[in-house]
Amino acid sequence: MKTEATRVLVIEDNPGDARLVKEALSEVKRARFELEFVERLDAGIDRLGEGGIDVVLLDLGLPDATGFDGIARIQTEAPTVPIVVLTGSDDAAVARGAVNAGAQDFVVKGDLAPDVLGRTLTYAIDRQRTLIELSQLNRRLEATNDLRNEFVAIVAHDLRGPMTTVAGFADLLVDRWGSWEDGEKIEFLQAISRNTKHLAEFVEDVLQVARVEAGEFAFEIRAFDIRSLTQRALDEVAGAHVDRRFELDAVDDFPLALGDEDRQWQVLTNLLSNAVKFSPPGEPVAIALSCNGDSVQVAVTDRGPGIAESDVPKLFQKFGRLSTPESRRVPGTGLGLYICKTMVETQGGRLWCESSPGRGSTFLYTIPVAR
Repeated sequence: MKTEATRVLVIEDNPGDARLVKEALSEVKRARFELEFVERLDAGIDRLGEGGIDVVLLDLGLPDATGFDGIARIQTEAPTVPIVVLTGSDDAAVARGAVNAGAQDFVVKGDLAPDVLGRTLTYAIDRQRTLIELSQLNRRLEATNDLRNEFVAIVAHDLRGPMTTVAGFADLLVDRWGSWEDGEKIEFLQAISRNTKHLAEFVEDVLQVARVEAGEFAFEIRAFDIRSLTQRALDEVAGAHVDRRFELDAVDDFPLALGDEDRQWQVLTNLLSNAVKFSPPGEPVAIALSCNGDSVQVAVTDRGPGIAESDVPKLFQKFGRLSTPESRRVPGTGLGLYICKTMVETQGGRLWCESSPGRGSTFLYTIPVAR
């Protein structure tokens, strides 16, 4: 089987030295090299701009570049292409200078042994790839660290509020238990209970985010009755909000869906609960099922204040709460929709929102049809 050739750009103005390079590389047994020759650095940079070069062999004594200037210029124009320097002197200071300037290695013109030159070029390419991968990994680690610090700061901020409330009310109860009426005590205990539930909800959402992002969320994908699941989710949310109206639009003979039934339950109840929070009293919350070819579409509609188009992407980000007056009045962690979106996409679907200010919102997601 023929190995893929390594494409070498030789920037050398001396025809004799260029010929020696060509002859040496033609004798390499375990690799193939395709050579292109230019005599000026400017011409070399133009060629690099066209792409397709794996490694550069660069003479340090060109008419339009002297010393290590050529290395810097090539790195500016083609930072991912490794450079091997051609030098007429076996001087350790020159070698160190070339490497410090950004070259991967150097070879001496008077000692162009075929195998040594071939290995030098091959190793230069390998080292450059490793450096690029390490640089990319370092950037990802830095980005991850920044996100982690931001995540911790937001979590600490969101925990501080309810914890301060619980501690404050508990201290007041301890200090004034004997002087307060039962009604006052119950009021403060209810406040403690509400904030404790909010803390528990927030901690559970944070843990779910951590499990999702670590790939530790287990999904059991199988066929299930999406219409029956939707009715049960609707009944549960309706039971907790007896003063609200709910509407279901779905035919009885509905195709089975393919996904994790428990995770679908979580997505449905989250979307329905959000719709209740943002719908004015007396306005119905509607849920509709439809089948579009290979997927089932679920749509949950509220009659709330609606969302500006520019704000919709923020909804699905971590801690993606909007700064509108309506959003500030509604309690929540800002993690629910992010978790829902991740769950839906992991099961092969898509979650999005259609909304406009003053006209309510519809949250829609798809799930594959079971075949």
